[in-house]
Amino acid sequence: AGGLLLEAGASHSSLVGVPAGNPAAFGAGLQRVSAGSPSDSFLWRKLTGELGPGEGERMPGNAARLPRYLLDLVEEWIVAGAPETGWVGAARERD
Repeated sequence: AGGLLLEAGASHSSLVGVPAGNPAAFGAGLQRVSAGSPSDSFLWRKLTGELGPGEGERMPGNAARLPRYLLDLVEEWIVAGAPETGWVGAARERD
């Protein structure tokens, strides 16, 4: 949806540093993923439900929130600069 390609080898460039496609989020200067800044990352806002007017609904829609440990991993990835490869934070400890 929204021109977002999540296939291996393409998802990073479709997410990181790309302006949000939602008009309200775009107007607020959000990126799909702003490396280093969860608060400026539309993906993070969608996952946590921290949305402004016109920014849509929390993801995943019609389903339970993601478990806290998955949200923590996404947040750690963004804070770590949203690297394209490798492991960050708690994910590194599970390897």
